Amino acid sequence: MSRLKFRDEGESHNFWQNYTDLMSGFLIVFIIASLAAYSEYKGWVDMFTEAGVEKSNIKDVVVTAEIYKKIKSFEVAKNNLNKRFIKYNSTFKRFECSVPVQFDPNSDVIPEKYKKDLVSAGEELIQTLQVSSEDMKNQIGFTIVIEGRAAKPWNMQSPNVEQQKYAEELSYRRSRNLFHLWQGNGVIAKMEAENCNIFITGSGYGGRFRYTGKDEDKNKTFIIQVTPYIKN
Repeated sequence: MSRLKFRDEGESHNFWQNYTDLMSGFLIVFIIASLAAYSEYKGWVDMFTEAGVEKSNIKDVVVTAEIYKKIKSFEVAKNNLNKRFIKYNSTFKRFECSVPVQFDPNSDVIPEKYKKDLVSAGEELIQTLQVSSEDMKNQIGFTIVIEGRAAKPWNMQSPNVEQQKYAEELSYRRSRNLFHLWQGNGVIAKMEAENCNIFITGSGYGGRFRYTGKDEDKNKTFIIQVTPYIKN
């Protein structure tokens, strides 16, 4: 069997020599990366040692600090997200569903024409959660709150207790129906695969950071609160 030879400008080309050079290059990169990682770790250790943290606890503290950095990275990344149906409100620090659902008066039934867009909004929320890297999956969990609200009628100044209670119950049922819509279309299962705990609530005419005045109708939207946390 003849031996395969490569030639470049009349000179024999040694394949294994180039292969060795390539692997040597990879080794150098690995060593540099390892030194950089060790340097960062040692920086954490020195900082916590000076702060009086016991040596036996430093490793746990360093790991927790690294996870915290990843959570902050998620917080920064979500500020730049602006999907079609899920938008991040940087003023109120929350996600808002921009699908303009118009429920029939006193009804919690989601009209058929809005369901497709609401499912798409759920898929966009999943993409938002996936901003975090794969190595966070066993370390970071998310609490998701689907909050329903109600817009006050134009002639209502200050709702009484009965009116507020009714609006809270109605907005809760609307949020619950959004949850069931997502559940029936596989959205909830995908969220749970991203370490999410999902809760539903209704604030009626209440809730922090409501739109007021001419923007009162914007309170009809669903508010989505996403809070990352460190898993035990």
